[in-house]
Amino acid sequence: MLYSLDEICLIPTAVSEVAESFGKLFVGLCAAWVLKKRGAEPPVIAAGALFGVSVGAAFSVIYFKFRLKKMPKLKSVQGGGYAVIKKLLSLSVPITVGAAVISLTAVIDSALVMNILKSSGFSEYRAKWLFGSYTYASTLFSLPSFFVATIASTLVPAISSEKVRGREIEVDGLMNSAVRLSVLISSLSAFGMVAVSDGIMPILYGSGADEECIALASRLLKILCLGIIPLSVVTVTNAVHQALGNAKLPVISILCGGVLKLVSNY
Repeated sequence: MLYSLDEICLIPTAVSEVAESFGKLFVGLCAAWVLKKRGAEPPVIAAGALFGVSVGAAFSVIYFKFRLKKMPKLKSVQGGGYAVIKKLLSLSVPITVGAAVISLTAVIDSALVMNILKSSGFSEYRAKWLFGSYTYASTLFSLPSFFVATIASTLVPAISSEKVRGREIEVDGLMNSAVRLSVLISSLSAFGMVAVSDGIMPILYGSGADEECIALASRLLKILCLGIIPLSVVTVTNAVHQALGNAKLPVISILCGGVLKLVSNY
């Protein structure tokens, strides 16, 4: 997948993503449904649903195995394998640390929010109820970031390629276009969610939650929508820095944002 992105060939990546998603959804749901019909225990049913994840990944690997045969061969890199590994680690380690910081911040944030709610006088049941409303809202809040992340993933190889060729004007054009497109998508998403949050929340979650919880989630979503545009811009600019070789700067940005997020809980 990364090789096809680096070649700016997005069709193989798209097909593999569809194949993987098909395996996750269709195979996982079918396995869970069959196990449930046979009277299996809930843990076994959950394992059947997770089986779809493995099948989806297998579909993606099988597709790329045959697709890569039609792709151009990689050229040898000056300096040998050691130079490649050194360059790869210098870029991948900061990116991995940044991803780990995001996941760790989310875990700590969840624990802090629950503890703050309990210390504010809410019972454990009420604290979980309130946190559930927040979870409903944050799920929709994260939706636009998936579209922007797609732009960011294709932006890195494109900018890197133009930078190597010394085309500074093209690099500037790609950066400006990516930022504008991300702002356009995030703006439409933010304003759209604010406008339809009262109607869309009952449709998505109304069957399994009470009306008060859904109403609270709608109000929380309207507040969270204020952060959609800045989050999208940060996602794209982080990708730009990675493409230009400044892999450490996004990590510093993520660390500062994570600390600010945790501190603002109080």
